[in-house]
Amino acid sequence: GVFGTHYDYSDAFDTQLLNSAQARNVSLISAQQLLTWLDGRNLSSFGNPTWNGTQLAFSISVGTGANNLFAMIPNQTPGGQLSSLTINGSPVTFTVQTIKGRSYAVFRAANGNAVATYAP
Repeated sequence: GVFGTHYDYSDAFDTQLLNSAQARNVSLISAQQLLTWLDGRNLSSFGNPTWNGTQLAFSISVGTGANNLFAMIPNQTPGGQLSSLTINGSPVTFTVQTIKGRSYAVFRAANGNAVATYAP
């Protein structure tokens, strides 16, 4: 989520805001940083999906400015459970997260061609 504020309060407001964020380990970014990231995320996409029963191949395009973008794919398919993931032939680490009762593999998105291999 995003919490927005503007700086038109007393001189102590900025210090209080920074102290509060630091105490709660909350990152602070500018509105411009947020808009750049959102534009990059919105320009990001998956493409060219193919499925052969055990491998899901697809391309990933990460939009400019979408730093630290994560993607997710199903962790389980009729072909089995995700056993490996590569982008441009290099192994990619992933974590498994359950979201609304479904299991997903979550990984850092990168430009290139991905192959997810599922094993029974």
